Amino acid sequence: MSETPTAYRLSALGIVAIRGPDARRFLQGQLSCDVIDAAVGRVAFGGVHNPQGRVIALLQLAVASDSELFAVLPRERAAVITARLQRFVLRAKVTLTDESARYSIDGFSGAAATTALLACGVDVSSMLPGDLRSATPGCVLHTGTVAAPRYLLLRLADATDARSSLPASISIGDPQIWHLDDIARGLPQVYAESSEAFVAQMLNLDVLGAIAFDKGCYTGQEVIARAHYRGRVKRRMRRFSTQDSRPLVPGKRITLQDGRSAQIVDFAATAATSATAATSANAAVAGTRELLAVVAPTATLDDDAGVPSAPRAVATEPDWAVTELPLPYALP
Repeated sequence: MSETPTAYRLSALGIVAIRGPDARRFLQGQLSCDVIDAAVGRVAFGGVHNPQGRVIALLQLAVASDSELFAVLPRERAAVITARLQRFVLRAKVTLTDESARYSIDGFSGAAATTALLACGVDVSSMLPGDLRSATPGCVLHTGTVAAPRYLLLRLADATDARSSLPASISIGDPQIWHLDDIARGLPQVYAESSEAFVAQMLNLDVLGAIAFDKGCYTGQEVIARAHYRGRVKRRMRRFSTQDSRPLVPGKRITLQDGRSAQIVDFAATAATSATAATSANAAVAGTRELLAVVAPTATLDDDAGVPSAPRAVATEPDWAVTELPLPYALP
């Protein structure tokens, strides 16, 4: 990414607010991450799953206080997840609200992120990965690593601050560059087209710390735990690049040139990178797309024994020429 102070306007992200004295206890039974043990002022990565262990949505959960939490997820999923979780509230003292329209979300990344956020009135120099810090009005989340810092700035947007009041010293970057960085970091996302298509481990959620195997029951826990302890999930999300011009859609099934079956998780076009970003290790020739896809380790293995199958697409597209790229983490 560019080392000039840059903000990425992430209008594709939304926010669900969870409030009330039972907020933590309620979410503990709904999400794969450990909400009870998450400290105030921390951010947890987790998922909402169906009873078959398949991922409905992925989110960053910011614990602002014991009775106020915020879930950052694709805006297209915010209303759906709010309505779904609302069905399980029953007598719990908790309220769920889709507050996507109330907030602006800006992303900052790289060495210049500290300078850019300081210009916005937020000192993040002492923040560690997973930290949450208050900002006026709103908060900032550290969702990156020590080596590759990354921040989300959540601000209340009112009539005078209509998603545009950033200092003049900060340039506005193409959000596709941020999306490409998601791919490079091996961070999965689930959209309407791919909701309930993947078991948690297929998206490497166990490697990414989005599953707490010792937290007790939550929706989908039985299947996810069985797949973990019996080692039954062989298909894993991997990173690729391709110059194939055929359309990519989340959840789409394709067949790679080596015969392996693959299912698309997410993708971004490298042609969207700026002239500065084009010098990075993630750059590629124009027309190349990077993608995350769940693949079998061999051409002969398609399904994982013991893992409930998702409905199959009518057909797969054959002979996709791809180049496998490294992930920044090791797979089991």
